[in-house]
Amino acid sequence: RWRLITVSIFGFLAAAVSWMIPTINSGSENATWVSVSKSGVFVIPVVVASVISINKSLRVTWSRFLSFALVGLCVLGMGFSMSNWTMILKREFPSFNRNEQFNLGTQDLNTAMQWMRKNTSGDELFASNNESFLLSALSHRRGLLQGEEYVRRHTVLDDEWALELAQRRDLINRSFKSLLAIDVDGFLAFGVGTLVIDKSVPDFTLASFPSGASKVFENETFTILKIG
Repeated sequence: RWRLITVSIFGFLAAAVSWMIPTINSGSENATWVSVSKSGVFVIPVVVASVISINKSLRVTWSRFLSFALVGLCVLGMGFSMSNWTMILKREFPSFNRNEQFNLGTQDLNTAMQWMRKNTSGDELFASNNESFLLSALSHRRGLLQGEEYVRRHTVLDDEWALELAQRRDLINRSFKSLLAIDVDGFLAFGVGTLVIDKSVPDFTLASFPSGASKVFENETFTILKIG
């Protein structure tokens, strides 16, 4: 039993040694040898197996060697799989909220949209100077004109709907893309209850809060205003 435990331990140690050897992509001869040495760690459990298999009988020695070497190499393979899984997890998914915070938008965006999701009703309608579809996707709330190109592409544009989209576009442009004040009454007419202001949008500055609006959330990038 102690032989199996010993060869298993050295199998895991061999995988750890391979994991600790740095990967150098300089293209030099030394870097190539360092990279190749990773695959040479299989020698460690094989050598250990040969040492602990020594017996007066050559047949017993050979039988033990094959058994222990096989066990050591299997454990080495398991160690490789575990170390690769750990490295991939650290590289691709750096936090518990990995899919939301790192694959979809910035942390500030996710924090603001999480606040929206938790503090507004499910039928809340918002408007924003950031027209990315991510705001609706992350907040689970409808936007007045988020991802307009997708809306036009995937809905049936009859005359009435086309006119309403044009009115929404005009309201967004007047409120967020000109020097005019934000048209709170215009947003209220469409049923908008929340304004999401992205302070990082180029050429946009919210000098003061519009009349009838109150700040309910703010971080470094986003300010959320309640209207009505």
